[in-house]
Amino acid sequence: MKDYFKLCGFNDSVKAAMVASILEEKDIPVNIINKQDSNYVFLGESEIWVPLVFKMEAMEILTEIQLN
Repeated sequence: MKDYFKLCGFNDSVKAAMVASILEEKDIPVNIINKQDSNYVFLGESEIWVPLVFKMEAMEILTEIQLN
């Protein structure tokens, strides 16, 4: 995805959705790319991608989430 940055990835799609929701609340556009195997959901991950212009802001929010 040109002009996008992979912010993080989660093995749990629920956690990915929660982080995406928090970012969207802060007006950061988010794309979730689900790379989990449909037969074996424990294989693969859900990746969160944000536009490059929001990279630093998104990284700061992610750091705040992880610290709390």
